[in-house]
Amino acid sequence: MSVLVRNIARRSSLLLGRVRFSAAAAVPLTEPVTSFQSVEPQPKSQTEGVKITKLSNGVTVATLENYDVTSRVGVFIRAGSRYEGYSHRGVTHLLRHCASISSRSRTMFRITRELEEIGTSLRTYNNREHIIYSIDYLRGNLQPVVETLASVVCEPAFYRWEIPTVKDRLFHDLESISPLTAVTEGIHYYGFRHGLSNSIYCPPHDVNILGEHQLNAFTGENFVANKTTVVGVGVNHTELLDITETSLFGGMPEAVELQYPTDEYIGGGEYRATAPTPTCHVMLACRGVGLTNTVKEIMTASVLQHILGVDDVVKYSSQSVSRLSKAGQSIEAPFSATATNFNYADTGLFAITMVTHGDHMARVNDHMIVKDIK
Repeated sequence: MSVLVRNIARRSSLLLGRVRFSAAAAVPLTEPVTSFQSVEPQPKSQTEGVKITKLSNGVTVATLENYDVTSRVGVFIRAGSRYEGYSHRGVTHLLRHCASISSRSRTMFRITRELEEIGTSLRTYNNREHIIYSIDYLRGNLQPVVETLASVVCEPAFYRWEIPTVKDRLFHDLESISPLTAVTEGIHYYGFRHGLSNSIYCPPHDVNILGEHQLNAFTGENFVANKTTVVGVGVNHTELLDITETSLFGGMPEAVELQYPTDEYIGGGEYRATAPTPTCHVMLACRGVGLTNTVKEIMTASVLQHILGVDDVVKYSSQSVSRLSKAGQSIEAPFSATATNFNYADTGLFAITMVTHGDHMARVNDHMIVKDIK
């Protein structure tokens, strides 16, 4: 019994010693953290205008300084799905996910570790015009952010043993496509015949065909200086310009002859697809405006979009000012409707999207388009 009491006393003294040691070693919460350099936000009135500078090799640097605590740097490359050829269809979808794998000077682990050390992560997006690499971070970490972006964009490795690890994400994206995304892809497929008809998703039968050869060929042709723009928000223009010029962006090759694809709206097609959902999604599209149109034409299309309604219109909601909501007041069925304006470099699409139960779609289309909108 005495031995048991002594053991309990010994353990209690050790535990109390540990508690005292931990309490003595802990830093009080009232003390400032000396290793953190705080950044005081500047008044919004000091926001500067947009500044644009082109480097000697053709890389464009654009900034908007708003003196905020957080900053964002993005790299826009004119290498969207409309630039894909028949030999590498869907390569931009794979390229978006390959941003997280190793480059020639940085391993996958190093890229992740260096970004996590400054409390951020790399995000990549792809559309029909561009592929975009973006990083949001706390102000004061511009140098490591630009260096990481330059390594990912300018020196991709595409090791054959790392590519299969990201192909599973392509199948996951294909399985999680929403009905609205599906009709958007279908309206582009039947609205155009060339680059803009390419989907932003890789075809399922091409996932296993794509590899390092297609990735290297596409990036070698499109990842050039005069198709690259480095954009910073909450960044000093001179600082970003100097860091970009001394980084790998300053050594990017310049394409001798740039050939931008042109497309023309043809229309007249109809796309139907079945889905295991109780709702029906319909998109009616016509020729829109592109960035080559006049400012008056672009603004007219934007005003028309807002008149019809840019947000989802739900029956019996408070959104009664748009044309689509007024047209839906006479429909005795639940529905949602919105107007969409797709603007590309040379052309565009203007569309009205309607969502309702499949049994009511004919009546919704008759009331909203044939009678009220037309």
